[in-house]
Amino acid sequence: MAGRLKGRRGAAYDRNASILILTVWTLFFLAALAVAVGSYVNGGLMIARSAASDGYGRTAALAGIEHVRSTLDADTNGWDGVSEDWGSGGQIDWQSQLLGDAFYRVYHINSAGATNAGVIDEESRINLNKATKQQLEAVFRIVGGADAIQSAALAAAVIDWRDADDELTDGGAESGFYSGLQPGYTCANDDFNTVYELLLLRGMDGGLFERVSGSFTVHGSGKVNLNTADELTLRVLAEASGADEAAAQGIAGKISGFRGSGGQFSEASAAGIAAAVKSAGILGAEEEAVLMRMMMFVTLKGSCFRGIVEGGRPSHTGGATIEFIYSKEEGRILFWNEA
Repeated sequence: MAGRLKGRRGAAYDRNASILILTVWTLFFLAALAVAVGSYVNGGLMIARSAASDGYGRTAALAGIEHVRSTLDADTNGWDGVSEDWGSGGQIDWQSQLLGDAFYRVYHINSAGATNAGVIDEESRINLNKATKQQLEAVFRIVGGADAIQSAALAAAVIDWRDADDELTDGGAESGFYSGLQPGYTCANDDFNTVYELLLLRGMDGGLFERVSGSFTVHGSGKVNLNTADELTLRVLAEASGADEAAAQGIAGKISGFRGSGGQFSEASAAGIAAAVKSAGILGAEEEAVLMRMMMFVTLKGSCFRGIVEGGRPSHTGGATIEFIYSKEEGRILFWNEA
C-alpha cells in the first residue's frame, strides 16, 4: 500500500514537473516572441520614420531645383558671373534654405574639387566635343601633369573618338585598336555623351582621369566663360592660343585678380575685356596679343548650369541628394542623378 502511494506521488510529481517545465518554456517562448514583435515594430517604425524623412528631403530637394531654375530664368542681363544670385557670391544663401520644417542647400564642386555654394555654368570648363587639339593637349599637360608626348597622344585619341571617320590621327586610336582589346569595343566616332568615356581612350588611366575629369564637360556652348573659369582653365586657353608658360600664367593671374577684386566682365568686346584685365595690372604687349587670340574661344555667358541639391529635415537622418544640369537656353534638365 505504501509502495502504491509512493508511486502515485512520484507520478504526480513527474506530471507537475513536466507541467512546470512546459510552463517555463511557454513563458520563455512568449517573451521571445514579444521581443521579436517589439523589434519588428520598432524596425518598422524606424523604416517609416526614415521613409518619411526621405520623402520630406526629396520634396525639399525638388523645391531647391525649382528655386535654382527660377533664379536662372530671371537673370536676363548679357553676362553670367558667380556674383549673381545663382552663384556663390550672390544675394541668396544657398547653404541653408528653410522650407517649412524641411530645408535644402545647393552647391557645386569646381574643377579643383572644392565645394562652393550655388550652381556653376558648364562654360567654366573645356568642352570635350568642341575643344581644339591644342586645348586638349594643354589640359592633359597643365591639369593632368602628363608630358608633351602623352598629352599629344591623348588629344589625338579624343579627336579620333569624337570624329565621324575611321581615319587615324597621328598618335590616336580608332576601332582597329579598340576592337583588339579584351574585351574589345568600337570607337564611338561621335560626340562624347559623358566625361567618363575618357576612361575608354587609349593611354588614359584612372589617376590621370581623376585629375582632368573636373576640367571637362560635354554640355554648353563650347566656349569658356571668362567670369567663371578657374585659373588653370584660363592658363589652358592662353597656352593653347600660343602663350608661353610665363605669359599664360600672367594672363590667367590678371583675369583672376580682376574678378577677385569684385570685377565681372560685362562687355563682350575684345577692347572692353582687355581694358578690364589691364585694370588688374599692367598687360604686356605679348600678353595682350594672346588675349586677343583667345577671344574666339571665350564667352561671358553660360547656357547650362550644374549643381547638387540636398534636402532633409533638421535633426533627422536620411534625406535626398540630386545632382542636375539645367539648360537655361532650352528650359529643361539635361542631366539628373538622384542618390
